[in-house]
Amino acid sequence: ILDFNTMDQISNQFKPSSGQSDYLVALKPFTQDSIVAFFRKSIHLMSGVSGSLADVSTNLVTDEIGCSARKSVVQVANQILFLSDQGVYGIQFLDEFNLRGVEIPLSETIQPFIDRINQDYVHLSCGVYFDNRYWLATCLDSAPGVGNATTLNTILVYSFINQGWESIDTVNSTEFAIRELLVAKEGTKNALYLTTEEGGVHKVDGFEGGDVVSIQAGASSA
Repeated sequence: ILDFNTMDQISNQFKPSSGQSDYLVALKPFTQDSIVAFFRKSIHLMSGVSGSLADVSTNLVTDEIGCSARKSVVQVANQILFLSDQGVYGIQFLDEFNLRGVEIPLSETIQPFIDRINQDYVHLSCGVYFDNRYWLATCLDSAPGVGNATTLNTILVYSFINQGWESIDTVNSTEFAIRELLVAKEGTKNALYLTTEEGGVHKVDGFEGGDVVSIQAGASSA
């Protein structure tokens, strides 16, 4: 310990995309001994991870799309949603051991908004599943390619009950920068909260009959 001249060779190493110009973005558990590996340009399924990595096998799910934001990966029932360069995609569980990529992006109907995502900061995007909805916070420019969105300023809301995007939420302030979406318990029920880069904690949909944003603890304004 603390001897930089002495080291142990790490034997448990595994490279699913060796030889490719790709890099790992996120890992998601799948079944009992499998992991879905989301790379920037592809998606792989690693099987047999419960034992030695020498016994792990990898299968390519798709090389047409990849994941652009680690915290956008969310599992909902038999599918995993994530944000890619082309929009919000999903991969579905066909059975216990098979995955299939969805050909049409889930965000096809809101493509003009997807085109406004600043790709230089897209890795900051985060998503969460709550109240039968997929909430995705991302950075939307004022127009495609402008590049003036450097923080998470917009939340896209997809309803699984209505099978469609039902809301695009923004705050009319450049100083309101979302950092994280969190599901936490309040009393006997769960609620959705967001934290900001300024150190604020806000309850999403915390008021009935109007949208308000707290500017200081205990106070709110329209």
